Amino acid sequence: MQNWQRYLLIAILTYCPVRQRELRELELGRTLFREIDGYVIKLKPEDHKTGSKTGREREFRLPPILTDDLDEWLNTWRPKVQTNHKRVFLRLNLRRMENFGEPYEGSKLGEIIVRTMYTATGHLFGEPKRTSPHDFRRIAITWQRKYGSRDQDEALAEMMGHSVREADRTYSQLTSREKTDKAVKWWKHNTQL
Repeated sequence: MQNWQRYLLIAILTYCPVRQRELRELELGRTLFREIDGYVIKLKPEDHKTGSKTGREREFRLPPILTDDLDEWLNTWRPKVQTNHKRVFLRLNLRRMENFGEPYEGSKLGEIIVRTMYTATGHLFGEPKRTSPHDFRRIAITWQRKYGSRDQDEALAEMMGHSVREADRTYSQLTSREKTDKAVKWWKHNTQL
């Protein structure tokens, strides 16, 4: 169960680099909803960091690649632990039975993600990397800005709870060269590149 939950945490952050709090507080029927074609996250202003400033809700779909795995977690594995809450993710440390099944609080979920990524990158690449939930946000913006379509800038920033400008300022780690490479032949029409 621990491994299945850890996989889902990393998978969601890979495809939807939300804040740790938003992931930690995912709750079926309150912020996470199953629709015919997959899962949707709906955050009220009080459910996300910038909501208190903007008063705006955020809503976005999880990619279809996550649907079957979330169904498996929510319908098969998650119900095996009796809890008094509907949070999607829960504490599964058998060494601390007094907390078993409780919702994550504070930075505990982030610590699980960092440890999981440290172990996985060590095994996969021979050099462990400390990758926090926040790092997934930097990776996503940098990757999308470097390889993605500029048409996606606003959508990805909105999913993450930012403006395009703030996403670029805070998360993009493109080098100066990477930023300027797209200016090569700027004077030519797109069809002539």
